Order: sequence, then structure tokens, then C-alpha cells
Amino acid sequence: MVAYWWSQRSDENLFMEITRRDDIGSDLKAPIAARGGVSTPGYALVSAVQANNLVIHYDSEAEQIVGVSRATGERYNEPIWWVARGSYARQAGAKPGWLPGLVVALADYRPLAEPLSLAVLRQRRLALFTVRDALQAEFPGQRLYFPWIQYEPRRV
Repeated sequence: MVAYWWSQRSDENLFMEITRRDDIGSDLKAPIAARGGVSTPGYALVSAVQANNLVIHYDSEAEQIVGVSRATGERYNEPIWWVARGSYARQAGAKPGWLPGLVVALADYRPLAEPLSLAVLRQRRLALFTVRDALQAEFPGQRLYFPWIQYEPRRV
């Protein structure tokens, strides 16, 4: 297993699932490898989820954080029906299919009484990136796997 920056910090136990699944909170799933057999952080991080880690669920269809669950520690390899949705996959015309996958069981899913919308997250972006910057200062040279990317405004 890879040693991530948070491995020795008991106060770091959160992961974020970004998905469009109908069964949010039931489990985490990811292919063992991306197209061409390469490892990607988004897929590899599923294997880093440990028992009792909390998983925050972002529904990319609704564009909001919708709930939280707890990892049970149970994990297994099984084929999963999958298609990548990123820009490279779209450009390559990726189609869904059965792939070797990793599944991590979740429990205790709780939907948020009021989902946290992307609009609110964007309003709070300075606070979010302050957290990211503090982590970068504390762990220089290490990948953070921060769930948000700071986009520059488009120039017209």
C-alpha cells in the first residue's frame, strides 16, 4: 500500500466520492486500472479507504454534496460495469463495459438534511483553498488529492 500524507494522522479520515450513481452510499467502486492499464489517483484512492473512514458523497448529476457514510473495512475484487466520464474518456469515445474492479463496503449512510450545492462550495472556495494551501505548506512535494481544482476565470 502507498504511504499517503495522511497515513499517520488520526484526524484525517475523510474521503470524497464524486459520482452519478443512483445507489449513493452503498459502496465505493473503481476499476483496478484505467484505460490502457495505467493507475489513476481517482481509482487508486479507493484502495486507501480504511475501516471507519468517513466518505462524503458528491452527486455530480445534482451538483451537490448529498450525504456521508462510513467505510466498514470490507473490500473485495469483482467485475464492475464502468465507463470513465472525464474529458479524455469522452474524447476517446469510451463506452461502458465490465472491468476488473475494487469494491469497498460502506454503512450508515446519512443524507444531509440540506444538501450542500456546488454554488455554495464556489462561494466558499477561498476558505477551501486556504485549507489546501496549509496542507501543501505542511506536506511540501506530496500529492494532496484535494477534491477541488482552482480554475482560472475564462478570458473572452
